[in-house]
Formats: sequence, C-alpha cells, structure tokens
Amino acid sequence: MPSHSPGHSPHAAPINGAQGPHPALSPTPMGMRSLGRAGRGEAVSYRETDIVHENPSHWVLKVPKGFEVYRFGLTHSTRVAQIGAGLSDALARAIAEADKRHAAHTR
Repeated sequence: MPSHSPGHSPHAAPINGAQGPHPALSPTPMGMRSLGRAGRGEAVSYRETDIVHENPSHWVLKVPKGFEVYRFGLTHSTRVAQIGAGLSDALARAIAEADKRHAAHTR
C-alpha cells in the first residue's frame, strides 16, 4: 500500500493538470453559485438573482453579454442557447426559447 505524507490526500491531486483545487470545486460566497465550464478548466460564478426565468426543465441566466438558456440535468445544467444583449427584446427571446424547449421536452 503506498504511503502518503501527513496532510496530503491522494485525492487532492489537481484536475486536468491545473495547479491547486479545480475551480469548479472552489467555495463561492453566500448567495452565489458556480457553473463549471466543461473542458475549459474554469468556473463562472453567478448570483441567484441573475436567474431571470425558470420552468421545470430549463432556466435563463443573465450574463454580461446577454442571456444564456440552460437545460436542467441530473448532475449539472447544460447551456443550450445564447441570446445577445444587443437585441431590444433579448430577455423576451430568451424566455421564449426556454419555454419552447420545455414544451418540446415534455411531448
């Protein structure tokens, strides 16, 4: 059985060659959530107040460049659409996209 130095856990090894703990596993301040960006080794934090719409299968997140639509999953959400902030009706379009995808999801 391999021995480990005191205070070193064999499970604390960096993921994807990154130094230190994986960013998606880092704690976030109270009221914040972390979105791991698969394959890129980075995490994006957001406040729950940035979630502007939810239905049973999808949700809409306000981001600096507009809105992102996510599909709920068992272990994580997957971004399925982006709506640019340059559109005058960007929020309405993002909500319509989430609701359209929910309707298709429930058929």
